[in-house]
Amino acid sequence: MSEEELRKQWRQSRDSQSRDTLTGSEAETITRSKRKTALTRLAERYARFSNLAFIFALVSPVWIANPEVGGRHKSIIIICMMIYFIICGAIDRHICHKVRAINVFEMPTSEVIARAMKCRLLHLKSMAFIIPLAITLIVLFSWSNSWNPYMNIGIISGALIGAAIGTIQFRRFMRDYRDMKE
Repeated sequence: MSEEELRKQWRQSRDSQSRDTLTGSEAETITRSKRKTALTRLAERYARFSNLAFIFALVSPVWIANPEVGGRHKSIIIICMMIYFIICGAIDRHICHKVRAINVFEMPTSEVIARAMKCRLLHLKSMAFIIPLAITLIVLFSWSNSWNPYMNIGIISGALIGAAIGTIQFRRFMRDYRDMKE
């Protein structure tokens, strides 16, 4: 097939598609349906994680009431926990807004994919920042409770369970990004 024939077929397909384009209300109906796209799943997941992180930040001061936690460093640990959860929530909220800004009906496919890959890269960079903070917080928590072996067993168990859940969630995020790219 020559280049000119290819252009001719492209124009014909574009002209035939112009009759089938969706109006704004039809596009809204499709996006509001019960079917979820990878884009909506990502946005909802980021919003859910952001809300959960902010709730954890608000609930963190409850640890003050527990006499078994923290010893002399209890207030420092609680402040660090609150800061950590606020950072996590803010990052997830920022990525959520970036994902929601992607409009598949008005943007070219290449721009949708480019923006999605930027969000994916931002997600990976934020993990490279947040995971060391989480490990530091866990070590600080464990160090402040080094006199209580049962607390340390609980901390290690919680860290392992958290790592398993985090890995599952990470795979879901990356699956949605991969689905958007394809």
